[in-house]
Amino acid sequence: ADVSAGSVTLTITANAASPCTGSSTSGKTLTFQPVPVVNAGANQVSCSNVLSVSITGATASNYTALSWATSGTGTFTNGTTLTPTYNPSVADLSVGSVTITLTANAISPCTSNSTSNKTISFQNTPTANSGGNQQVCSSIGVVSLNGMSTNTSSTTWTTSGTGTFADATAPVTTYTPSIADLAFGTVTLTLTGAPVSPCSGNAVSNAIITFQNIPTANAGIPQTLCSNNATVSLTGATASNYSGISWSTSGTGTFTNGNTLTPTYNPSGADISAGSVTLSLTATAISPCASDAISSVTISF
Repeated sequence: ADVSAGSVTLTITANAASPCTGSSTSGKTLTFQPVPVVNAGANQVSCSNVLSVSITGATASNYTALSWATSGTGTFTNGTTLTPTYNPSVADLSVGSVTITLTANAISPCTSNSTSNKTISFQNTPTANSGGNQQVCSSIGVVSLNGMSTNTSSTTWTTSGTGTFADATAPVTTYTPSIADLAFGTVTLTLTGAPVSPCSGNAVSNAIITFQNIPTANAGIPQTLCSNNATVSLTGATASNYSGISWSTSGTGTFTNGNTLTPTYNPSGADISAGSVTLSLTATAISPCASDAISSVTISF
């Protein structure tokens, strides 16, 4: 109770020796200097992209001076107050956390200083990687997406088109393009990573998906020619979305300009004797499509 009161008065009384009578008294006040009390406050979490952290919640009493120290290599602004700012170093951010210590110096005649620690943790900002652009064949059916994200509270895929995702919340998923996507020829798929508090600002990564159309081929309409014709002019053949054109025969004749849509076929005697020959037009697919388009036409003699 004396210490709680902060001071106490002590009185000494001297009683007279006989035959003297009466007594003499004297008093003094004893003051108790409280020891310093300090609390650095609750632990804090800061986003790793901030340049400084405002320290909050610190309290202290019965002190002559305050000072802050760090387990890392950052610096303090106003480091002799209860509300300093901590400026983390690159090394602090790399480690992911730092311990800071508040010291309150004792008031004489007390000699023991008081300290209190708190941890500042650094939450990394989100990252998102859609996996990069892709060129796929329009006949593929589904597009495999191998996205990645870090330091996110959630991820979401969105499309500039009208296709659908197997799981729009998973970085690794598949996308089924719509007919409209295929007709347009490209679609942009966006992977968005939401931050973990207290960070703000999403991470966004786009992937442009280009659809390569499959090849088409039409060898034209059948023809009937006189058997004394030395050559057959092939007309009406069409093709699209190809890297190359070639013609082949079921017979033994030869082609002139056989890598075009308007070749000339030179039937052999065996072809004419057989009475007909089948000519086939092949349109070679453009990568990444792998299936060629083939169309045949019959030439009768």
